[in-house]
Amino acid sequence: MINYEFEVMDYIIVIVGAAVLIAIIIFACICFPTYKSEEEWARLEDQADERYAKREKERREKEEKEMQDGENKDEENKGDAE
Repeated sequence: MINYEFEVMDYIIVIVGAAVLIAIIIFACICFPTYKSEEEWARLEDQADERYAKREKERREKEEKEMQDGENKDEENKGDAE
């Protein structure tokens, strides 16, 4: 039987392989969400929908206010021109 001795290159390959395996595991843990039940996902989606609706309402109110302010300025400018 031949007695095999690890050389420097063999150690490097083993270390790099282990590092890649650890990196893949860490990547998977960070990028993929943990398991959640259907009820949990539904609750999270409802919360997101509520936040989106609130932002849209605030945006519309802001636009309406800006339009009203613009109309008031136009009326003031017409009054000054006459």
